[in-house]
Amino acid sequence: MELYNSAAIPDALKDCGAVILADQTILSQTECDALRSFVRAGGALLVTGATGTRDERNAPLADFALSDLVGVSHRGAGETGTCYLRTTGRPRYPGSWHGCHVPARYAK
Repeated sequence: MELYNSAAIPDALKDCGAVILADQTILSQTECDALRSFVRAGGALLVTGATGTRDERNAPLADFALSDLVGVSHRGAGETGTCYLRTTGRPRYPGSWHGCHVPARYAK
């Protein structure tokens, strides 16, 4: 796993097979464009939580910045707050990560 800052994203994605944006609230237009190109080229993308709900100036967006890419729209915040899933124990089988399947081509 690697961590990248905003300036490195466009070049860094060339070496990635999968990207996880875990509650990455602020996304710039440059980052969004790079992620769209990455997915169109066959990369896997997982976004969670409030990822892409604010622009690079921290201004709220009307919809997720990547709604066109991930196929979901922001309808507002729920009353329950943020909920997280935690798995326990060992992976069930090779190529899994805490019980969640990871395709073999991305498992290392």
